[in-house]
Amino acid sequence: SADSGTGGGSGGGAVRWVNEDAYAPRHNATPGAPLAVLRCAAPSDDDAPSSPRAQPPPLFSIETMRWGLVPAFTPPTSAPDFFARFNARSESARDKASFRRLVPARRCVALLDGFYEWTALGTHSKSQSAALGARSPRRTKQPWLVRPSSDDASSAEGVMYVAGLWDEWVPSTDSAGARADKRAPVRTFTILTTAPAEGLAWLHDRQPVVLRSEAAAREWLRRGDRPDVYARLTRGTAEGLTYHMVNPAIGKASEWQGPEACAPYTPPKPKRAGADIRGFFSAAPSPKRRAGGREAHGDAQQQEEEAPPKRAKLEREH
Repeated sequence: SADSGTGGGSGGGAVRWVNEDAYAPRHNATPGAPLAVLRCAAPSDDDAPSSPRAQPPPLFSIETMRWGLVPAFTPPTSAPDFFARFNARSESARDKASFRRLVPARRCVALLDGFYEWTALGTHSKSQSAALGARSPRRTKQPWLVRPSSDDASSAEGVMYVAGLWDEWVPSTDSAGARADKRAPVRTFTILTTAPAEGLAWLHDRQPVVLRSEAAAREWLRRGDRPDVYARLTRGTAEGLTYHMVNPAIGKASEWQGPEACAPYTPPKPKRAGADIRGFFSAAPSPKRRAGGREAHGDAQQQEEEAPPKRAKLEREH
């Protein structure tokens, strides 16, 4: 996720980072991880200006939220399931009970460096599977990192703006056993997905809703629900994006949280099957040929001379 700063307002005062202490940069986030998101500022985020010349309150706030939406109607005694709703289809979000009430007023923008997608590679041999980190022959996948291009002027310092929805849920107790009325709500978010743009369709049948610029991000965050604007902003795009392979071992996310998770990766070259096949189907030598020496050579030459002319002709044509 992107390590964004707290300065630089967007049409208002300086942007405040809410719950910044809970944020930690990571290069291989999984559902449940605390990430930085941009949302419309709540009245309590900053004090009102004390005078007409005071800096105006911010229009937006950065807040650390956990990835994987836990709806507000989740029972307080339930264990949060961050994997159940870490993504939401933009085409149906306005109709689903978990998301439709969030579309008008609880939109957010996840601030990311990029996202991973996995492509199927097919069935590998034992040696190839071992080289790719698999314990046994199985259908393996190759991960790719999709991120803003370094020459993309619309991306602020390589930050990717991804559309999402957020909600808050109050559990019955926290880890220390505090009561719900003394416990701050847990704020979570989901990332919207859409049909992929042509440039990314080979990679996956879905892609996150990437907002192409800061202006598009601000437009997404405006309260309200205009279907035409919603449809325009949630189209898939590959513009300004680049991608490269990364190590399949990033699937073990707990062990791959550093910058090496994003490093370009070259897969091992597959073992040539041709040599093994030729060795398997080659004719076994005769006992005399295995013995070696002039006698074996002479027998082979004599057999070749005694072969019928027709057979010799076929062998030459072959």
